[in-house]
Order: sequence, then structure tokens, then C-alpha cells
Amino acid sequence: MSAAPALSDVLNNIMNTIVTVLQNVINVISQNAATIATLLVVGGLVFLTVRYGRRIFGGITELLRGLF
Repeated sequence: MSAAPALSDVLNNIMNTIVTVLQNVINVISQNAATIATLLVVGGLVFLTVRYGRRIFGGITELLRGLF
């Protein structure tokens, strides 16, 4: 029979696994930073267009309707 691993070994392995996962997540984020930034900008523009678009486009439509 083998002895059970020491608590310090288990905690050390858990800590190393967490650090490895975080490093992998950071690497993926840094490799895709341009894409993530583009998505954030486009998402913000879509949000602003949806939120304020009716007012802006409604005013332009009324202006054009009055001209023609």
C-alpha cells in the first residue's frame, strides 16, 4: 500500500494547476486582443445605435420628409 500524499503536495498541485490555467487564459486573450477590442467597439456602437438611433434617425427622417 502506498501512503496518502501529503496535504502540502496536494495544495501545491492545485496551486500549480490554477496558475497554469490562468497563464493559458492570459495567452489566449493576448493573442486575440485585436479581435476582442474590435468586438467591444462594434458592440458599443450597436448598443448606442439601438439606444439613441430612433431619436437621431427620426429627426433626420422628419427633416427629409419636410424637404420633399
